[in-house]
Amino acid sequence: MALPTLIRIPAAPEPLSMTLPGGVTMQQQDLLKVIQPALTPLMPVFNILDAVIAVFNTVKAIPESLGPPPDPTKLVKAIVEMTRKMGEGDGFGAKVAQGSYRLADGYGHPEYSMTAKKQEMPAYDARAIQGIGLNYATSNRGGCHVRGYTISHEVLQSGGFADPHVTEGKAGLGIAFQNLTAALDATGCCLFATFGLTGAQLVEMLATLTGFDYTLDEFLEAGDRIWNQERLWNLAAGFTKDNDTLPTRLLEEPLPSGASKGHISKLGDMVPEYYAARGWDENGVPTKAKLKELSLKA
Repeated sequence: MALPTLIRIPAAPEPLSMTLPGGVTMQQQDLLKVIQPALTPLMPVFNILDAVIAVFNTVKAIPESLGPPPDPTKLVKAIVEMTRKMGEGDGFGAKVAQGSYRLADGYGHPEYSMTAKKQEMPAYDARAIQGIGLNYATSNRGGCHVRGYTISHEVLQSGGFADPHVTEGKAGLGIAFQNLTAALDATGCCLFATFGLTGAQLVEMLATLTGFDYTLDEFLEAGDRIWNQERLWNLAAGFTKDNDTLPTRLLEEPLPSGASKGHISKLGDMVPEYYAARGWDENGVPTKAKLKELSLKA
């Protein structure tokens, strides 16, 4: 498997080195063997710092240009240069611009892409926060947090609290947030409004705006209908229950440190409960009864 074209490796007997765009250089005698697995999952531009840090940890030799004291100048230049290459389709930048899944899959290791349904996940680690992991896996558009922001309860404790480390109740919590967000998106209202407004207040504003006397239950039912309609679309497009999953790393490799040290995502414990609560069968397909309830057709 060939290394990306931006990697330059001098000949022995000098220590092998790798130079990233912008001039960041790392050295390691056995660089080719050690560095290849770390390079494969290189993320799009917003995740490139994580990829660089992973490279540093693997190589175990931080160049003097990074400290101490640390000087981020070259890293900034590297990101700017990679952004240019992505935008212009220049060399390796053209591959990075296709997203982390296509990039990793192109090098034979799709498991390195931290995605759900090939959509990159945001800042919240599913091993530390069980509910958001369930949302990533079941979201109709993949690893997205703004279509089911359980972080509100699991981290921010805004309007309620749910222990991020437990799985109990996360199916219901996730569904409530998914339905609310689906309905909210349909109104055109910004999601951030929910940090200051309750569902009841949003419904009151919608009723005033449209002249229709909505209730909160009807609003959430509209969200449920939208979510199931999107699910039917995905099923028709070829998605199956097998796509309601997370990267192997999150399911099998415990967090090595921090407040959630030792935790993994217990997605397998939550998905069956989620399907049942949604009114779907064991394959994640909306039942006839559910479709009838929502006045939808398969």
